[in-house]
Amino acid sequence: MITYDSVVIKAPYSIQKIISLDITVRPGEHARATIKGIVDDSFQIQSTTGAMWEDELVLSDKINDEQVIIFKGLISSVKNTHVNGVYYVEIESLSGSIQLDIQKRKRSFQDISMTYDTLLKNIMKEHPGADISCNIGEGLPIGEPIIQYEETDWELINRLASHFQQFVTSDLQYATPKLYFGTPPGRQLQISDDISYTAGKDLVAYHQAGGGESGLHNTDFFYYDMTSDQHYQIGDIVEFRDKELVVSQKTIRLEEIQLAYNYRLSRKKGIQRRLIHNDRLSGVSLEGEVLDVKGEQVKLHLTIDKDQSKEKAHWFTFAPPTGNAMYCMPQIGTSATLYLPDADGKGAIITGCIRKNGGECEKSGDPNIRYFGTEHGSEAKLSPTGIDIVSGSKEPLKLTLEDDNGITLTSHKKLLLQADSEIIIQSEKRVVIQAESQIMIVKTGQTSGIAIENEYHILGNQVIADGSDRTSYPIYDDAPQIGTPPPPPPPEPKPPFSWGKLVGRVLAGIAVVAAVVIVAVVVVATLGAGAVVIGAVAAGAAIAGTAAVVSQAASDIARGEVSGYGAYGWAALRESTIGAISGAIFGPFGAGAVIGGKMTFGAVVNGFESVIRQTMEGEGFSLETLMNDAAIGALTAGILDSRIVKGIGGAVVKKISSVAPWIQKGIGAVGQQFSKKVDDLSKFGNKMGQKYMKEARELLDDVATSIKQAGNKLAGPVPVGPSTNVWKSSDLTPSGQQQKFWSEMEQGKKELAEQMSKNADEAIKSKGTSTRGGYGSDGQDVPYLADFHNGADEGIIRGLDDPTFYSVKNEAGGNIFVSTDKIKQKHFENIVNNAEGNVNILTGAHGTVDGALIPEKTFFDSDLGTWGNKNNVNILDINELSRDQISQIVNGKGITICGWCYSERSQDILKAMNLIK
Repeated sequence: MITYDSVVIKAPYSIQKIISLDITVRPGEHARATIKGIVDDSFQIQSTTGAMWEDELVLSDKINDEQVIIFKGLISSVKNTHVNGVYYVEIESLSGSIQLDIQKRKRSFQDISMTYDTLLKNIMKEHPGADISCNIGEGLPIGEPIIQYEETDWELINRLASHFQQFVTSDLQYATPKLYFGTPPGRQLQISDDISYTAGKDLVAYHQAGGGESGLHNTDFFYYDMTSDQHYQIGDIVEFRDKELVVSQKTIRLEEIQLAYNYRLSRKKGIQRRLIHNDRLSGVSLEGEVLDVKGEQVKLHLTIDKDQSKEKAHWFTFAPPTGNAMYCMPQIGTSATLYLPDADGKGAIITGCIRKNGGECEKSGDPNIRYFGTEHGSEAKLSPTGIDIVSGSKEPLKLTLEDDNGITLTSHKKLLLQADSEIIIQSEKRVVIQAESQIMIVKTGQTSGIAIENEYHILGNQVIADGSDRTSYPIYDDAPQIGTPPPPPPPEPKPPFSWGKLVGRVLAGIAVVAAVVIVAVVVVATLGAGAVVIGAVAAGAAIAGTAAVVSQAASDIARGEVSGYGAYGWAALRESTIGAISGAIFGPFGAGAVIGGKMTFGAVVNGFESVIRQTMEGEGFSLETLMNDAAIGALTAGILDSRIVKGIGGAVVKKISSVAPWIQKGIGAVGQQFSKKVDDLSKFGNKMGQKYMKEARELLDDVATSIKQAGNKLAGPVPVGPSTNVWKSSDLTPSGQQQKFWSEMEQGKKELAEQMSKNADEAIKSKGTSTRGGYGSDGQDVPYLADFHNGADEGIIRGLDDPTFYSVKNEAGGNIFVSTDKIKQKHFENIVNNAEGNVNILTGAHGTVDGALIPEKTFFDSDLGTWGNKNNVNILDINELSRDQISQIVNGKGITICGWCYSERSQDILKAMNLIK
């Protein structure tokens, strides 16, 4: 402590001498005291190193024989200076209000019913020992939420005081925050007019306070500066020069050993200030949690507040940046932003919600696509190429605006366009209005309009007929038409008839006849047949085969086109084989018959040949054809004399004995190939094969029995009485070689049928492979996987281009699929697999290189059973169907697949037969 006359200074430092002392007190500012002195050499700079925030500086003066504190505050700065061996100390001290001006805070006071004095006490209670005296605003509500943002409590209190154009002043009697909110209540004093003074006018303060716009006049800022030895307080009211003035500022200086007091006396309006704001609030967005929603207002618990009562929270206006275009109130519990557009904080609004699930929301993955949705499912999607607006109903309404397709309105019910004046639909090209049943245009409030529903209906209050002509039109046939396939290409021009080709074909046919004759003779001779049988075989084969070749040549000459080698070879092979079989069976019987018997016998022989020919040609059995062939045989009987036949047979027997080794080897090779063919057939066969073989055996047994009975009757004379010249001949006894042959054939047929049935069942159960003859390179066998999807592909000659496979519709709406070339099953596997209704696959016969015909149905049955039978798939052999059955199938509603080669041509035949309608 140091004392100068009446001045007492208390400081925590050892000051020997005071050099200077200044105290400044202004409203709205912290009071400041500055002391400069000399310290003892022993302390040197300890004043600086030992300074603490809690250190206080107290200044007092003796006034009217009483020691009065004129300043008390906290030391804010200490500085030591060493000059020429002298240590100086400079101390700066601030009033206790400085404690409110240290920490910047963020918080809100949303209870607009709270009074200013309550708000100030809430602020001051966080500072120990702090107090405030409200000289203005006591009992008045704040009226607007107060947002403290990056602002000290001292700054906030000053801002609140500016609401009344007033200041905050510190009480210098205490080192703790003691404040006056507004001008402190002062004493009534009077100052002598003789005192020295300086008069002035603060025009800057005038404009800062608002000038004339605030109802002020520049004379309000007239003041007097004066010096006195008396101690006055800020707010004291003095009467000077007939004016009532207020002490607004003061400074205290140490002059020699006494304090000099300098005051500014101002008019009351001259110490007003303009409204101040927190510039840091301008443009700030504060996040908060939605507490409640009402209409277009929202209550928020701001994150800057520890606690927020829902009842005391302020209703902020919700105004999203999108305006009325996308207006959705936030939900309770979600996050929203409070936007403060200016520094006064009064226009705060809630601008929108804050999405917290950005890392989890799938729709937010693409920043180029924006979504705006509600909790009800309504949504707006904004993408670079369009806008989609969808409602949240189960069958949502939709509005789509796309760059490529234009505008699309989608409604599951009705679409209503309504306007008070006009609705204009205009297009530079065309306007299309489509409806499934009816289009109606009605004038509101009037019985007039237009309706379109299969026909036009026009209704009006007044109808004006401008004409009376009527035009009628024939009924338009709009029934669906049956599709027609594309027309076939024009036939190629026939080449000129080639006699050279004809001669070549005839020679080839004769060669086939000769080969059949030799093989037939060798076979029957090896089996032990007599000369008569051998002759009959040779003659039958030669005559029938040669006649067939000549007949084919005559047919070619008549139609002007030479057939291929296959036609000549097949005719020669077929007829010579038939002749050989007929000669072997009937030759011995015809050798000794009389003319009448020969005619009858000729009819039987030709009838048998007719049965064999019809069977080999696959045309089915015709009784009319059989009777015609039998009649021809009766008329031509006796042409071949038995002696000629017997002579030919004897010659052959002699020739055979000279070449027996070669014949035996040849017959052995033929037997091996025949055995292999039978074995292949047994591997391939199935139930259909068993049925076919059974029927064939029964047919041959019946024919053999009939022939045997006819031969017994026609071979020679039969005695019927004593006077007759007829001899009865007994049945021919077969040789041992023949008996062995027929016994082995019966056993082979039985084993063949059993093996065929066994292999068919195993192929279906195990998805194994079945052998389909005719196209392999090794023994004419092809291993074939029983799989419906790839069925019959290996059964088609390789290297062909894909056919044109198409469908036509019948009158019932069914589809008939046909091909223009050889067909593979892969061409219609997708049709079968994807069909929903019945599918009928009509099949034909499978031809092999050795001339055999096998029903295609056996292939498909095996494949379908292996794959797993489909209930809607029916596989049919067209050769087993009647005319009515074929017509019923191809004219049905389902799918019919003509599953054979060139089925397009067969379709034309079906149409010509009136089977396809």
